[in-house]
Amino acid sequence: MAGKRGKRRQDYLANDLTVYDFANSARPVGTGRIKKGAANSTITEVKNLSGGAGPSSKMKADDEELSWFDKDVDDFDIPPTDSIEEEEEEEENLEGNQGASSRHRRSKETRSQLQQKGGRVYPVDLWYLLAGYVHPEHIHKFAAICRDAYETTRKYQFWRNLYKRFYTKEKQLPEDLKPHAMERNHGLRARCIRALFLLAPPLVERVQPKGPFDTDVDSLIGYRCLLVWHQPSQGKWHFCFKLQKPSLQQQKSNSRPAYLEDVKTGYNNLFYNPEEGCTVLQVTSTHFAATSPHVMGQVLSASHMTLSHGFRHQRLRLSFDSSRVSESGSAGHAFEAVLDPAIAIRIFHWWDPNYPFPT
Repeated sequence: MAGKRGKRRQDYLANDLTVYDFANSARPVGTGRIKKGAANSTITEVKNLSGGAGPSSKMKADDEELSWFDKDVDDFDIPPTDSIEEEEEEEENLEGNQGASSRHRRSKETRSQLQQKGGRVYPVDLWYLLAGYVHPEHIHKFAAICRDAYETTRKYQFWRNLYKRFYTKEKQLPEDLKPHAMERNHGLRARCIRALFLLAPPLVERVQPKGPFDTDVDSLIGYRCLLVWHQPSQGKWHFCFKLQKPSLQQQKSNSRPAYLEDVKTGYNNLFYNPEEGCTVLQVTSTHFAATSPHVMGQVLSASHMTLSHGFRHQRLRLSFDSSRVSESGSAGHAFEAVLDPAIAIRIFHWWDPNYPFPT
């Protein structure tokens, strides 16, 4: 029995302690620790070879150092789970999987860094107080600070307070933009924005006319024509094209069926605005020109500005098509509207005071 134990102990030493484990090789050595059983076996073997241990101590060592099969679970040195994961990551790096393991390690470091750094979460009341000092032209910047600031701009009271800060009795406003109209929740945001372009000086300067041809008609390419009309004005003619920008959100809302919940909340929708994305292109001419009503429902595909016949005014040619790009890859000009001579061209967005907003 003693011979078998000695043989097993020699095999154990030969298998667990090799020169390959401690030489300059690419094989990972784990955390660099020698196992408890291997360390005790090495110490006992050194003592036996040096002669410092007697036969009694040798028999005692044989009794203490059992083979791998005779040991209990408590005799093994099991590293913690974190060290095992670190060893596995090191082995993956050595084997060539540096890309995946490095990305995984970076994600773990990023999560740990965020947890350590944390951050300051200010109460919602603070953002509500700061919203009272935000200028109208900086609302989008204030809403982009954090989620609480964004939610503050979605409150009815935020837009009412913004309207009260700039409202003056001396300024003449349309009937639907007066203070009593701001008591209604339905469409409050759109009415407040329209009123601010009449009350706030920075916004008033943006809609002031700069010149007869300072607008870029090409910016309206891709808009769909909803309505066409003309009207005389002091010996001139104004030709108006109401265009709407195609929006994915509007397409989804139009295709989605109506539910009972929409009817319940329909009269308290802060963001209700039937003119959202609409623009009016106004072309002023000295002579009347017949415009085809077939352009309604078509998409503006091209615009051309050239000199008129007398070289005194401009000549505007608008091309409309049923689709923005035809199947052949080039824009198909099915209908055209030619306005000659054109002495002024202006673009009115839905928030412009000169926009023909329906009452």
